[in-house]
Amino acid sequence: MTRGKLKECAGLWHPSFKRARVILTVASTFGETVKLTRWASAATALGLVCSQEAQAVEVEDVGGETLTFDVTNTAIANYLFDNRNDSSTTLPPPSTVVDDTFGEFIDHLNLSVYYWRFRLGMRVDLNTYYAQLDDYDLRDIAIERLPSDPGNPFGPTGVDRYDYENAFRRELHTRYKSTIYPSKLFAGYTAPGVDITIGDFYAQLGRGIVLSVRKIDEVGQDTTIRGFKTSFKKSFEDGTLSVTALAGQANPLRVDDQTGRRLHGAGSLLFFGFPEAKDFTYYTFDQSGAAGYVTDKARPSYLEDAIYGLSVEAGPKQVLIGAHSSLIVRKSNSESFVDCQAANGKDCASAFPTFTTLSDSAERDAIISASGSVNVPNIDGHGDAYLEVAVQHSTNGRATGKDGDGYVRVEDHTGYGIFLNATLREGPVALTFEGKHYHALLPLSGNISADLGGNGVSAAPEFGTIAYNQPPNADSFYQEPLGSPNICITGGRLRADYQANTHTGVYSWVGFFNSQTEEDARNINCETDDPAKTTRTLDAASGTDLAFEKGKTYVKAWIGGRQTFNAAPVESVNKVVPTDQFYREGYIRYDVAKHLAGDFTLQSQGFHRHRYEPTLSSSWWNEGENYLALRWAPHFAFIFGFEYLGRPGCSPDVDGGTCFYYSGGAQFKASSSKDNFAEMLFDTVNVFVGQRRGAIRCVSGVCRQFPPFEGAKLELTSRF
Repeated sequence: MTRGKLKECAGLWHPSFKRARVILTVASTFGETVKLTRWASAATALGLVCSQEAQAVEVEDVGGETLTFDVTNTAIANYLFDNRNDSSTTLPPPSTVVDDTFGEFIDHLNLSVYYWRFRLGMRVDLNTYYAQLDDYDLRDIAIERLPSDPGNPFGPTGVDRYDYENAFRRELHTRYKSTIYPSKLFAGYTAPGVDITIGDFYAQLGRGIVLSVRKIDEVGQDTTIRGFKTSFKKSFEDGTLSVTALAGQANPLRVDDQTGRRLHGAGSLLFFGFPEAKDFTYYTFDQSGAAGYVTDKARPSYLEDAIYGLSVEAGPKQVLIGAHSSLIVRKSNSESFVDCQAANGKDCASAFPTFTTLSDSAERDAIISASGSVNVPNIDGHGDAYLEVAVQHSTNGRATGKDGDGYVRVEDHTGYGIFLNATLREGPVALTFEGKHYHALLPLSGNISADLGGNGVSAAPEFGTIAYNQPPNADSFYQEPLGSPNICITGGRLRADYQANTHTGVYSWVGFFNSQTEEDARNINCETDDPAKTTRTLDAASGTDLAFEKGKTYVKAWIGGRQTFNAAPVESVNKVVPTDQFYREGYIRYDVAKHLAGDFTLQSQGFHRHRYEPTLSSSWWNEGENYLALRWAPHFAFIFGFEYLGRPGCSPDVDGGTCFYYSGGAQFKASSSKDNFAEMLFDTVNVFVGQRRGAIRCVSGVCRQFPPFEGAKLELTSRF
């Protein structure tokens, strides 16, 4: 498989790719990959989606060059039933009620044109919804949940029914709004050793400590930088020199396909046709008891971040020395906001938007990061090594008030990080070590209003995981970090692989980590005076890769466990008794395929986890996902899914019980014919009916919570 084809199958389209046929992604578009992964991965892993080249239309000999058009469209139609996430409480949060019984249509259209060394393209996103709740529905829900006597707006719980009704309006003010906008635009030029992009691009400097802006399908993120990027690379007889420079503003997708939440920017010359915030009108009573409507002026949930970066790497083939740097400059209205409030001004939050935030890095408006790296790609044919040392300084803190000498500001903050990766190989044995020491190293979080409590109607918590760096995790790629362990952490992982032959391999790993920000994510100065703030984690696993029948039959399975404990017992309102147990887990994960006969293969993927987290439950619980797929090569796959969650509170019986989730689906993949319009139109078809449990999904330390799903889905991908 070519490098370009591999990126396409991974779900990446990138303005800097040089070949038209690998530019666009339809197998896994933003967000929908996550929804489909648990049932469709059994089919895609068997090669249905990535078995063929993408289609493109070529016009030969246009001025002596080939003109290539690439059009890819992914259309998704969903209907959602009651996902049962509001059944554990008498008065559920509006967010768990408005996500039931409605339909949605999502479309991602990618267009690209390639001629000689030039490229031009765009992506247009459409989200529209039907059968949504209206004002009458909101009123009926409030009356049902808070019955009251005539003329008495208060229900038996003492909650104002009208406040509860308005809470639904606040929730829907930025959710399930029909939207169409040009989410990505790019133009570029490529020549030997030179690549220039104007518009949207991804970027990573070093190993991501300084800057990493890229697509992460598994957590539903596709953030680019819109601006200018140029790369230069020159090879010499004994070495290379590469330089990358970039500048622009961060461009996250403005609609979260998973929850229908819309992100509103403050406006910028770089963005046009994007959704804008609207005024919010709600029903209330004044001090005299008279009823009426009140309007809050529109305010954004995202203030565009400016990003600048420079990376230089040079040296002989044996050793490459790199220097990488980035600067994040945030829009800030904190001083004007403080002045407005001090003068008892009106609509201060709208005129001078500034956010209360749970992210410490977002409280500072300028963050400088720099690192040096040493890359040894070949150690005498027996391994490789990479070392990166970074420093980060956050300054220009937000104004939080005034005193006699001026503004009261958030203090400056400085941190650093060290990452080492080394591999040694000898015959069939390979040893890999990943180690990290991060001290007060903050995530470069987006300037996003993610605190529902502090920002009310303007908040977009679903986008709170967006960050412009991703320090190497040195941990299991699927691990769910609790708190923010990577801010203050020291540890590493050693993995041993033994490849007996091309068909048999075994491996084991063990890791140990010591963190001061897993129990307390706001302990950003890595204080160790309180031993209860320190967590220590031991993680170990062992597995095997076996292949039979020329790879048609295989077994990939591993078993492991994770133990995290505090340095001292911790009291918590969520814990039954003080305990030093922070987290424990035992698990087994597997991917097994058995070739039956001819074109038929049976595959099963899944995992079982036995977990204990005292802040969530006083006892252990089981959870798991298991998917069975029958592949009829090369076009069809049929999938059955079974999931379960045994943690108390997942069902109407809040004191116990296990929730079960069932689903079925099918996938069709057309042939690679370029002359059959029907096959280009129906390039890939996915059908899903059933349920999925709500869960946290993680990739290398990047995590987000996905809501449960119950309904039907039809996804159609077309390539021309």
